[in-house]
Amino acid sequence: MTLPTHSQHKQIGYYLDGQSCINPLSATQPHLTYLQYCLQSAPELLDTMMLLPDGKYFTSSQLLTKHHYCFDLFCLSEQQQYQLPKRVFSLFVIVVLNLIIRQFARDAALSYGELLTIYIMMAVGISLCGCDVVQTLVHIIVSPFWFATPENEWAELFHRYLPKYFTLSDKTVLRGFFKGGTSFWEGEYIKAWLPPTMVWIGFILVLLFMMLCINTILRKQWIERERLTYPIVRLPQEMSKGGGATGILRNKAMWIGFNLAAAINLINGVSFLYPAIPYIPVKHQWVFRFTEKPWNAVGWMLVSFYPFVLGIGFLMPLDLSFSCWFFYLVWKAELVIGSATGLRLPGYPFSSEQATGVWIGIFAFTIWVSRHHLKRVFATAFGKRLQNKDEEKEPMSYRMALLGIAVGMCLLMVFCNQMGM
Repeated sequence: MTLPTHSQHKQIGYYLDGQSCINPLSATQPHLTYLQYCLQSAPELLDTMMLLPDGKYFTSSQLLTKHHYCFDLFCLSEQQQYQLPKRVFSLFVIVVLNLIIRQFARDAALSYGELLTIYIMMAVGISLCGCDVVQTLVHIIVSPFWFATPENEWAELFHRYLPKYFTLSDKTVLRGFFKGGTSFWEGEYIKAWLPPTMVWIGFILVLLFMMLCINTILRKQWIERERLTYPIVRLPQEMSKGGGATGILRNKAMWIGFNLAAAINLINGVSFLYPAIPYIPVKHQWVFRFTEKPWNAVGWMLVSFYPFVLGIGFLMPLDLSFSCWFFYLVWKAELVIGSATGLRLPGYPFSSEQATGVWIGIFAFTIWVSRHHLKRVFATAFGKRLQNKDEEKEPMSYRMALLGIAVGMCLLMVFCNQMGM
């Protein structure tokens, strides 16, 4: 399906199943403003947002069908549909409310540790419900059957390879999921969705437990010995200090930067709805193209200015931020060299293969740097209790962590075998 252009997007929207729907501002009820439409459905939209702790705005098909419009108030471009304020913004709202509570009931306000606990819970929830996890998983369970037609012959090609308890094939049940207009809380729907839901929940829980086991083994090495920096957690830490009373929210320089970035996003959002208002070009606006050989092999080079990326860049280690742009230029240089030397290899310069090699190299380097710590972990786990203090700050013993990884890998192999992999 070809996405509409920026101007076309203001005339149509999309249901979650890919079908187009008319934007209410242009056709359905032209006498209502966009704000009136949003206010009309505010209770249900807020309810949907609370039930889906997601990294993006995903309103349900039922809600979209009921009101016959697509909720794109925060849609600034085709690539950024339904953007949900990230967990940092959610923490910001909680901190502001916490400061208000402190003025009237100081003992009832949340502490620094409690605010960080809330942030961690949101981070875990968003990582599961966000892009490419549950968001994609739900459609993988049902789409092969709902979109199967006699023309594409999906039923003959691969339906027989899909295990019964891993997918949902009943189109009478799927109609409510894709078309809306009904409630999930009916016996027929719950009975149909329960088996695949429990199977995939079990898979995700095993995966999460294995990650916890790996973190248990590597935490001391990464945090206490190598002292790795984690830039994206610096802001939540600073915001939560003193329950918000002594943190970064009292920094005037922060508020100047915050207002500048917020003003750019607000103006561009309003400009999307009302094109008469000038758009501030910060996203994919500067494109460099070369027309002469061998430089035309570079293709396009985008120059964008995202305020949040600039902010994170200040917190990142210099070697990491340097690598981000340097190896992008290396990739472009490889294209130029290939064109200059006449290389015509399929897939050149093999960017995916290079990325795979990088991941393998990082893994090998990590194991090598951590070799002394890993020796102590295995010595402690297998009876030589010489390093008991290493386990004191961990959520579980090293023996349990190693056993959990082994059992988890066995369960994942059984799962993949049942899937026919």
